[in-house]
Amino acid sequence: MTEARLTLCIIDDTDDVVTGIATAIPWGDHGIDVCGTATDGMAGLALIRSLRPDIVITDIRMPMMDGLEMSRAVLEQAEACQIIFITGYTDFEYAQQALKLGAFDLITKPFSTSTVLQVVLQAQKELLEQHRIQEHYREMESQIRHSLPILRQEYFQLLLRYPTSSERAKQRWDFLQVEMEAAHFAVMVIEIDDFTERCSSLPIHEVELIRFTIQNILEESIAPITKGLVFRDGIDRFVAVINVNGEEEASVLADLCRDNITQYSKYSVSVGLGLMAERIEQLPSAYEQALSALSFRFYSQGNTLLRFRDFESTHGQTLKYSLDKEKELFLSMYSGNGDKAVEALELILQEFADSETMLEPQYMKSVHYELALMILRAFMEKVPYDKLSVLDRKVKDSLIDGKVSLQDMRLLLKELCREGCKLVTQLQATSTQSFIDQAIDYIKAHLHDNITVQECAKTVHISASYFAGLFKKTTGMTFTQFLIMERMEKAKAMIVAGAQVQEVSAAVGYEDRRYFSELFKKHTGVTPTEFRSGYIK
Repeated sequence: MTEARLTLCIIDDTDDVVTGIATAIPWGDHGIDVCGTATDGMAGLALIRSLRPDIVITDIRMPMMDGLEMSRAVLEQAEACQIIFITGYTDFEYAQQALKLGAFDLITKPFSTSTVLQVVLQAQKELLEQHRIQEHYREMESQIRHSLPILRQEYFQLLLRYPTSSERAKQRWDFLQVEMEAAHFAVMVIEIDDFTERCSSLPIHEVELIRFTIQNILEESIAPITKGLVFRDGIDRFVAVINVNGEEEASVLADLCRDNITQYSKYSVSVGLGLMAERIEQLPSAYEQALSALSFRFYSQGNTLLRFRDFESTHGQTLKYSLDKEKELFLSMYSGNGDKAVEALELILQEFADSETMLEPQYMKSVHYELALMILRAFMEKVPYDKLSVLDRKVKDSLIDGKVSLQDMRLLLKELCREGCKLVTQLQATSTQSFIDQAIDYIKAHLHDNITVQECAKTVHISASYFAGLFKKTTGMTFTQFLIMERMEKAKAMIVAGAQVQEVSAAVGYEDRRYFSELFKKHTGVTPTEFRSGYIK
């Protein structure tokens, strides 16, 4: 960056001094231009006021008006220049006055041009440094002016979180050029409905455009009606602090903001509105109330105005549900009956819904979360944890998710019941199949013995009647039918292999050859001999 050139005026009642200083030194080579000269104080004052030079070299003693009087008149008008006085050794008293006036330096007679140049260059250096500092301050002031909207938002975020007095806020209020009245506030917290889900796949610039659009609609809705400030308070949340005369006026304006966003964008918002804050000190309370009101979005699907006043009576209330219904729910889960479990769950949820007032959302969320944990623990008694881990993760995520709604929680509970019951049923089926597989292996290994249902049931450690029912349900045949089928299949294999009928009959558990032959014919449609003839030529 090229440094600015400075201007110099020379004022002395001796022409030779003026000419010498002006021409004997190559001022242009040093970034200084001689812009004017004068030979008396009156002319010098007019020259300075007209040309406004950066540096003035003037004699102290001059006709019409001496250098001191001229300099005093210049400095009284706040002319920004460096004044260098030329003085004689006998002008000591004048020199003292010059220094008191703020003279940059004194040059005593006689002097050389090099002395003059040295003093002027020192003045130039100081002026350029002053210019640099002034330019820096101007840049800072410009940055502050451009940053005022952000600074105002940051300041209001502090006001909403940390109480302060009106007196302490006043200075900052003026500095930030806040146009609002410092009293009679309403605080609205505005949240974009389902924003995270709807924008999760969008590029960041599109997400920012959506947020900018919503904020712009809010500002344009408020501006024609009252003074206010709108700023971001999170990824999907804005805060509006406005001047209003009462809560009804604030409610009307909140509804207008909500309607305009629905009309002019593809999104909807939920608005939480706190009580009036008559003074700056009450802003944190109004903000907390607006957040509390907004939390009741838990009961809705969004696009709604929620006023703290409407929910004040809910604080501290609790609810209970029937233990009998809880027992019915768990019995259904233990048996793996998903439909019946969901039906029992809905009866419990209906008791929640029958509550006369909407209880605090965080409390209701914790009640549903506790019920979800109880359901998980019940299933853990029947199903290994690794198979329930996905459901467990969903429950924990729902607790973390601050935007989860009542409907979301109810859907989650029903999903837990259905999916958990499926796992119980699958496990029961696997266990049953394991029992039957063991029994079949035992049957095949003992076809030559006179085995019974009781013996098979004993091998898998369950009662004979329960085993008989499981066996038929799994194989589609009674124990006796299956045993005969397996014996006949083994008999056919032995006959084809050339074994004698008597040998085959004993091998499949029939001591009476004739009875075996009759049973074989009944099963295959032919006698053992005829069956062999069909395979052996």
